[in-house]
Amino acid sequence: DHNQYNPKLGISWRPVPATTLRLAYIRGLKRPILNNQTLEPTQLVGFNQLFDDTEATDARRYGVGADQRLAKGWFTGIEAVRRNITAYVFSNGEAVRDEEQKEVSGRVYVAWLPLPRLAVNLAYNYDRFDRSATNRGSLLKPVEVKTHDLPLSFNFNHPSGVFANWTSTVVKQQVAFFHHNALSDGQARFVVTDLAFGYRFAQRNGSLSLALKNLFDKQFQYQSANNPDTSLLASHRFQPERTVVGSASYNF
Repeated sequence: DHNQYNPKLGISWRPVPATTLRLAYIRGLKRPILNNQTLEPTQLVGFNQLFDDTEATDARRYGVGADQRLAKGWFTGIEAVRRNITAYVFSNGEAVRDEEQKEVSGRVYVAWLPLPRLAVNLAYNYDRFDRSATNRGSLLKPVEVKTHDLPLSFNFNHPSGVFANWTSTVVKQQVAFFHHNALSDGQARFVVTDLAFGYRFAQRNGSLSLALKNLFDKQFQYQSANNPDTSLLASHRFQPERTVVGSASYNF
C-alpha cells in the first residue's frame, strides 16, 4: 500500500500577445492502471505528467518554457524540464527502494506555415537519465542515457478531412550499463522515418488513420530510459523494424 498527496500546479502567462510563458510543478505516483488507460489529463500547461515508470514510482517534475509567435506563419519555443524519481526494484519477490534517479530534458522548436494547409516543424530534443550504480537490483536498467534527436516533420491537412504526416528523425544516443563492478558504454546513431495518413470526420467526430513506423525498416539499437521491458516495445518512440499501425475512432 502506498498513499501520498500529488499536487500539480501549472501557470501560463501571456505578457504580450505574441509571447506565452509556462511554469509547472507536478508530483505523481505511478499506480497500476488497467491497460495504461486513465481519464487524468496527460499534460499540464504543455508538460507531460504520465510516464511508463515502474509501479509505485514517486516522481516530481519541474518545467519552464516559452513560446513565441514571430513573423506571419513562424513560431518558435524553448523549454527545460527536470524530473526527480524515487523508484523501486524487485529482488527475490520483494520491493526494494532504488537510489534516486534524475532526468533532465530540453527542447527547442521552430514551426513554419508556408501554406494554409501545410506545416513544417523542426526541433532539437535533449534527454539525460541518471541513476546510481550502487543498486544491483536491476541490471537491465541503464545507469546513464544521453539522447539527442532532431526531428523534421511535414504535416498536411485538407479541409475535406484528409491529412498526412512525414517525420524523419536523426538520433544519437550514449548508454552506460553497470556490469561486474564496471561501466560498459554503448553508442548508437541512426535516422528513422515515419509516415502517417488518414481521414478526419466532419466536426472532428472521429478519424481513420494508417501509420507506417520505421518506413524504411532501419536496423538500430535504442535504449528507452523509462522501461527496458521488451514486451512494451509497441509503446516505444522508435520502432526497430517496420511497423504498421491502424486506428479508428468516433466520438458521440
